[in-house]
Order: sequence, then C-alpha cells, then structure tokens
Amino acid sequence: MPRKTTGCWTCRARKKRCDDGRPCCSSCTLRAITCYGYDEKPQWMDGGEAEKTVMEGIKRQIKESYRRRRSRGSGIKSRHVRREIAPSTFDPSSPSSVWPQDKPTPSDNSTVPSHHQQGPNWGNPDRFSAYLVARIARTEPQSPNTSGPVSDRNQSVSASPSRDLSTRIPFDEEELNLVMYYLDHIFPRLSPYFKHYAGDTGRGWLLNLFLRTKPLCNAAVCLSACDKAQFVLGPLSDIPQPYHELEMQHLRSVADMRDHLDQLSKKTGASQMAAGVEALACIIHLIFFELWIPRKGLMSDWVMHLDAASALLSSLDVSPLPSEESPISETLEVSHPHEYEAQCKFPTEFLSEGEQLAFDFFLDFYIYCFINATASLGLTPQSAQSIRRVRALCHQNPARLWDRRGCEDWVLLTLLDIAILRDWKQKSSRAGTLSLRELNRRAEIIESRLHEGVAKFAGPFSPSTFAAVDEEKRMVTNIYVNGALVFLHVVVSGFYPNIPEIRQSVLRTLQALEYMREHSAINFPSWPYCVAGCLALESEYSRFRALVPPFEKGKHPLVLSKWTLEIIEECWKTRASQPEGEESCSWVTAMNHLGTRLLLL
Repeated sequence: MPRKTTGCWTCRARKKRCDDGRPCCSSCTLRAITCYGYDEKPQWMDGGEAEKTVMEGIKRQIKESYRRRRSRGSGIKSRHVRREIAPSTFDPSSPSSVWPQDKPTPSDNSTVPSHHQQGPNWGNPDRFSAYLVARIARTEPQSPNTSGPVSDRNQSVSASPSRDLSTRIPFDEEELNLVMYYLDHIFPRLSPYFKHYAGDTGRGWLLNLFLRTKPLCNAAVCLSACDKAQFVLGPLSDIPQPYHELEMQHLRSVADMRDHLDQLSKKTGASQMAAGVEALACIIHLIFFELWIPRKGLMSDWVMHLDAASALLSSLDVSPLPSEESPISETLEVSHPHEYEAQCKFPTEFLSEGEQLAFDFFLDFYIYCFINATASLGLTPQSAQSIRRVRALCHQNPARLWDRRGCEDWVLLTLLDIAILRDWKQKSSRAGTLSLRELNRRAEIIESRLHEGVAKFAGPFSPSTFAAVDEEKRMVTNIYVNGALVFLHVVVSGFYPNIPEIRQSVLRTLQALEYMREHSAINFPSWPYCVAGCLALESEYSRFRALVPPFEKGKHPLVLSKWTLEIIEECWKTRASQPEGEESCSWVTAMNHLGTRLLLL
C-alpha cells in the first residue's frame, strides 16, 4: 500500500485514510490518540528508533481505546440507552455529528409556544452517542470497583432520567466543603471580574445548579480536590497521575457528566431550555478539566467539547442565522450590523432568574473559549456559523466580555477578524490567487483599529480616568491589543522574529505582561503570552521565563501559565536548530512537537 501523502501526520504514519478534520481528524479523536496535525513534519518521524517508539505507543493507545469502547458499548446495549456508531460516520469537528439537527418530535405540552412544542434537535440517539463514546473512550476507569475519595457516594446517588430538574440531592459534609472551596477559590479565578452585592443574587444561581445536578456538583468537587492538591503537590498532569485517588475521582466525574448529558438529550417542551443550561454547564466543566489538568497525548478533548457547545447553542437558538451566501472569510467586518440584533435568540423566558444567570455565565465563557481557540488553531469547516453567532451575541450586549472576562469586546472580536484573514490568506495561497495588495488592504483596516487601542492605553494607569475596579481590566485589554498586533503581523509577514513591526509588538506585549504580573494578583491571559513569547529573541528569554514564578508549596502553581511556557520553550528550541533566516516555529507546531493542544485562555 503506498504511503499517504495527505492527511494528518498521525494517519500518514499509520498509512490510514484521514478526513483532514481541523484541528484534529476524527480517526485520531475516536481512537484517543495524538493527532499531530498538518503543519511541520514531527521530529520523531525520522524512519528510525524514534518513529518506531512513537508508533508502538500509538498502537497500544489504539488497542486500549478499542477495548474501552467495546466494553462501554456492551454496557450501553444492555441498558438500552445508546448504541455506538461506526467510526467512519463520526466527525467530532462537525456540530451535526454531535448535536444533530434532525426533525424534532411533538411535545405533549400544548401551552408552550410553537417553537417549544418540539423535542430538542440534539437528541438523535445514534449521533449523540458519538460524543459520549468518544469522551468515555478516554476516561473509562480500569475497574468499576475501584474506590476513591467519594466513590461510594457517587455510586449510590446518580442522576436518573426520571429525576425532575428542580429536585435537590443530599450531600455530605466533605462534598459541601469542596463545593464551598469551588465558590471561594476556583470561581474567582474563572471569573475574576464577577462582582456581586448584598442586594443581588450573588452566586446563589451557581450553588442552585450544583445542588440540583449531582454530576455537575461531582465535577466541582473533583476540580476542588485537584486544585487543593496542587497547593501541596505542585502541578498535576495526565488525569492526574500518579495520584490514584484523584485520578479515579476525575474519571468518575467525567463519566457521570457523560451519563447526565445522555439523559438531558431526552428533554422536550419547556424543559428543553432548562436542560440546555445544564448541558452547557456540563460541557464547559469538561473544558475546565482540560484547563486544570492539561494532558499530553490526549490533546483534542476540549476541541470536541467546544464543538459540542457550538452545536448545542445552534439547537437552542430559535432565530436561526441567515443562510451563508458567501464564506465568512470573504469579509472582515459585519457588513450590516443591525442584522444581528434579531439573529440570535434563546428562549430564556422559560428560565428562572438563577437559570438565566447561569446560562449567561457559561455562554460568555463559551464565547471567550471559542475566540481564543480560533485565534490559536484557526478556523474549522464549522466555524462560520459560530463566528456569526458570537458577533450577534456581542452586538446584543457590547460589554459582555468586558464585564466577565476583563477585555473589551472589540479587541476579542478583532482576534476573530485576524483569524479570518489568516484563513483567507491560506486558502488564496493554496488556490494561487493570493493578492498581496488585497492582503495588505485588509490588514490595514485591522491594524488601524488596534493602533487606536494602543494609543488609548499608552498613558499611565490612573484611577482618576479609570475606576479602580476597572484598572485590572485595562491591563488585560492592553495585553490583548498588543498580542493581537503580534498575531496580525505574523499573519501578514510570517513567523520572522526580527521583522521590525513584530519586534515592536512583542516588546510592548512583554512590557504589558510584566506590568500586570507586578501590579495585579490576577494571572494574565495565556494567549498573548504564548503568541509574543514564541517570537521573542534570545535576549528576552529570561524576561518571559520570569513571568511564571517557580512552584512554592502553599501557592497555586499557575498550571496553565507553566504549560504555556513549555510551548514557548519548544519554539525557542526548534528555532535554534533551524538555518538562519528560515521562518521560525509556530505555537501550533510547538504543540505538535510536545504532543498536546492547549486551550490558551
């Protein structure tokens, strides 16, 4: 059989057919193996001992994945819940393969408006199982009898399809202590700019969601246990081996949320939107696991979860986006902004006040994840509709990301424009139709917008012009503005660290990062740190390293920043081995070398 010359590097090494899914193909995703992407050829593919070692590891992973999927598939059939579909029909990068847009079934609730007299679009048994099967293939515990910190409670109390959404579930003291730890220590890091006052609802909406959704509460308990352990043990890795009890707790939490998502897919009528809130919260918490415990060798889980969240939102949106008359990459800006006012509507009138707050919180986190992921890894074939939805949501509430994520919305939306420009350039280049004049014209539109932002933040921080509560948000926005300029110049000119405009933007981003590290207790965002760090010169290496302090017992190890620095260091290492004047290593290539795919937030 001839060696493949297309597809991801993993499929080419295995001499298997690849569907070219971006950023990870479905063949690698389903089998829980590392997808080494489509960029620079991995260093281990040398035809010698390194390649032999890697391939033996991949074969072991495939066998273990098959064993788990087969075991899980038998259990599913015996309970008449879901059946596993053939690998060839599963594409994790496609929303329709996860939350399918099939024809809904009528609901018995005749008092609900017409758009809710139907079953949820995301309930197809066969296709929905693809998301569940692919997830459990990575996380099935070795033995169902393995005990851990909360194993007995998890086995005795589990979510039931007959359980009403508002039913409270009993918890013991240890669990409640860890839930409070989540509210007091983890939530402030997830949403450091969230403010509540004596007269409002505070965080009761989140506690209510935990108390009524046992699997979601188990996820919070597990995250808290892992987070507390890191203060003593240091950064955890690989789910989180070798700490067996924490690892088993993590695996059970993922499996519980998988089962709960399975049950939520059956909700119909007015309960569909409430079920959607729980489903979105569960999916986002699966992403949180990847942020708290980044894993080597299983690098595409969060990609799958983010695609599932996109498809879930598509199914809940009762005002579908207009049909795509032209590709999203044909324009950088919304041509008719007023079109977006009514293009994205979720039926939140069926939610309680607390459920609406929960939905808004997890929706905002999804938007933030989607923008950073798109800027890091690029567009996928399913990105166009998600980009239009994100723009519509930000148009409806222009300060949603500023209020929750600490960055002005226009800056993060500009990152989407740059990602679109990169996609347009790559497609035009492959087609032989790239016009440098048009490329520069489009880039100038974005650059002028960003330079206005740079000028806005050029002066010293002053409480007289910015409220103290907003000063840290100003730091974050300033970092993102300068990081976006680095990104834009790379898209136009390539990964060449010595280009003057790249040098200037890298140094400005570095200065902004150093300022925030010195003047804020909140950790800086990882995406600008990675983009600027990968293009640093040797004289700046020590400054970028100093931004991630060494682990001290009793202090949080800043896991995401530590892993981001590893990507940066890999870029520096690869560049040192390249001939002078050659385009340097990108952050995606460095991730492929490390066998990971980090969500840079």
